[in-house]
Amino acid sequence: MNRNTALSLVALAVLSMLALSLSRAASTTSTAPARHYYLTKATVNGNETLSACASAYHFASYAELLDPAVLTYNKSLGRSAVDDGAGPPAVAWGWVRSGVASNSVTNGPGNPTNCNLWTSNATTDNGEVGAMLPPFEYENSTNFAQPVEFANNAACDNSQGLSIGVWCVEN
Repeated sequence: MNRNTALSLVALAVLSMLALSLSRAASTTSTAPARHYYLTKATVNGNETLSACASAYHFASYAELLDPAVLTYNKSLGRSAVDDGAGPPAVAWGWVRSGVASNSVTNGPGNPTNCNLWTSNATTDNGEVGAMLPPFEYENSTNFAQPVEFANNAACDNSQGLSIGVWCVEN
């Protein structure tokens, strides 16, 4: 083997190793821990939401809960159910921040409420709640339900029998 052939083989081997190393680096996924979230075990009125979360957690907005796949459910702080696995209990309602100005009157869809900025516990005032739903299929359709359902007509005094807690997310 002549010298040029040997140098070419060494250069080719080095380039192959470098390309392999770069391709592995590009496909590496993050090992950063996911933020935790939970639904309080206690039933809470609308005016008690701002102080209901444990230290290092805050009252979650609807936007923070839209994709629960990027979060990890904290079962030690949160509610649980017999068949919930590592996630939250299904169809368990919790107060959730709506991101709008003070409002407690439901005027239909698209009008989020927030128990007058979470200061009211009146039966006549409403607040936004959310629940995780199993991915069931709608009847006669191939469309699946959203993983999180939001509603804006929960009575701020928790009088509708929903046992509403508070959705909390890690700071």
